[in-house]
Amino acid sequence: MYVTAIVPAHNEAGNIKRAVRALKKQVDKVIVVCDRCDDDTYQRAQQAGARAFETVQNEGRKAGALNQALENYVDWQQPDQYLFICDADTVITEDWIEHAKRVIAQGDYDAVGSVFYGTANRSKLIEFCQQLEWYRYANQVRRSKKVFVLTGTASLIRAETLQKVRQQIGTFYREDSITEDFALTLDLKAAGAKMISPLSCYCTTEIMPIGGGSAKRLGL
Repeated sequence: MYVTAIVPAHNEAGNIKRAVRALKKQVDKVIVVCDRCDDDTYQRAQQAGARAFETVQNEGRKAGALNQALENYVDWQQPDQYLFICDADTVITEDWIEHAKRVIAQGDYDAVGSVFYGTANRSKLIEFCQQLEWYRYANQVRRSKKVFVLTGTASLIRAETLQKVRQQIGTFYREDSITEDFALTLDLKAAGAKMISPLSCYCTTEIMPIGGGSAKRLGL
């Protein structure tokens, strides 16, 4: 299995080197999508060994940035390829990809999602509530054994199945949706994808603070 990681990044100079170096220990190739950055995310990503590029006239927020990466920078001729989509502030376990490969081999899955937890200090009520929601989702996955959302925090998707989505709807991620992960999950299921979120594939991510930074990242 050949794994290409795609990391959308907006002003992630403080995180991107750590993220790239950690990913390179587990995947074959790392692509960093620098979307409207006004810091040195691009330079730091390249220094860490990633293939970095800057989006061009992207009006589609995170979905648009990912679409540009998938359209222009992925080698679709690479056989048995999976695409690992993750955020720059995500920290996956050191054996996340190996766990996912074993799960895929056992059940021939098209996609493996993450169970995720927050790293906030819970000093604000909204952060506390968001972290509780993530714990609730993890428990729901454990009980039901079903995938509800292939999170953009960290998910592994078969390249061939993503191509089926593109053939059906004309793109990979729907840029008219602010919940692009949920929309992709539905599109993958419509394409016949078999998916799972094993508890062994978990990660931690920063809880987004509420305020101007959040609005900027959401494109509002």
